[in-house]
Amino acid sequence: MIKIFKFGGASIQDAQHIQKVATILEATATEKVVVVVSAIAKTTNALEKVVDAHLEGNTDEAMQLLTTIHGQHIGIAEQLFSPESVPVALLQDMEMYVGEVEWTLQDGVKKDYDYEYDQIIAIGEILASLLVSYYISYKKINTKWLDVRDVLKTDFTYRKAKVNWEWTSKEVTTRVTALLANASCIVTQGFIASNDENCTTTLGREGSDYTSSILGYCLDAASVTIWKDVPGVLNADPKKYPNALVIPQLSYQEAMELTYYGATVIHPKTLQPIYNKNIPLYVKCFLDTSLPGTIIADTLPHLTHSAYIEKNKQILLSIAPKDFSFIVEDNISAIFHYLHQYKINVNIVENSALKCAVCIDDTRNLSALLHTLSSKYKVWYNENLMLYTIYNYTEESVQDILQKHPKTLLRQQNRKVFQLVTVTNP
Repeated sequence: MIKIFKFGGASIQDAQHIQKVATILEATATEKVVVVVSAIAKTTNALEKVVDAHLEGNTDEAMQLLTTIHGQHIGIAEQLFSPESVPVALLQDMEMYVGEVEWTLQDGVKKDYDYEYDQIIAIGEILASLLVSYYISYKKINTKWLDVRDVLKTDFTYRKAKVNWEWTSKEVTTRVTALLANASCIVTQGFIASNDENCTTTLGREGSDYTSSILGYCLDAASVTIWKDVPGVLNADPKKYPNALVIPQLSYQEAMELTYYGATVIHPKTLQPIYNKNIPLYVKCFLDTSLPGTIIADTLPHLTHSAYIEKNKQILLSIAPKDFSFIVEDNISAIFHYLHQYKINVNIVENSALKCAVCIDDTRNLSALLHTLSSKYKVWYNENLMLYTIYNYTEESVQDILQKHPKTLLRQQNRKVFQLVTVTNP
């Protein structure tokens, strides 16, 4: 049986962490493993600056920023192998893929932001996977490198592409199985894919978890393991809640709800593919592999304590028809059409007779959305807000958060979930 291991950017942030990845894989030497890696920590943020400079017409600046990122990866390679022992083939491969991005930066014809973003940002995952692949091969693990864009196909929705499941399932099953016939390990990339024109697409920020579950689904994997710098799925952010607890086990449904409301330990789309085939998902501690972590599977006991989730940089829109018509089906349909058009992520909706309030993630498309809405509606909005969610809440936990955040702009609750939108504390 095949296992899927996913290592995030924090788990491969430097040479020492990549060496730890090799140690983890050495313990699975008798098994077939597909390794999915993210870009090295902070690389995607750095590449977003390359995208911005490119679209602003600052080609020299964009090239310099890219050169710096390339140099950082060469530096990690030199630490892994020593400066004199870096495989020539690794340097050549890195140079080739960086060269493709340089061609994009120098191309005078620019398309829209989302398209250009995907063509540039993918180099982070490519470089990281090359480093990991060459190093674990050096450690005598029989490894093949795979460009995931050759097997994972999507539509043309750049930055939030939708998977072409029929094509992807066929290609993953055929090509990955063939590679594993002659290797014990495959290293590939998360987050990135390609469309029918072989243009790079991406699955949404933090989408490497999703890639892992896609591959797990297509390969009928025995399990998917996400290696994190935390001891498992926690019921709160330990940086803000010092008494946060590890949740040892979750059902698929509860885990899906937690990710939907903003729990960041797992990408929201990750669970559905493996749920469909009842493939267990493990969240394990990269720093201490002896810890049991969290298992997510079917028919596990329900969560017994509250989970606390915070999402910052929220915007609360209040939308009212200029003609004083009611907020019913026609207006609701129109409002959500615009939200979909501008790719707005909606977290809460609340309707009254004459007003619709939506809490959304901060977005570079806000100005365009407001301009479009204002043609038919009166629009008010508040920025820099915080959305608090308590899953499996108690009256005590609700009262505690209300006392700490008295300036409430919106609140909702049902039998399981309490949510509060409030002004961020200064």
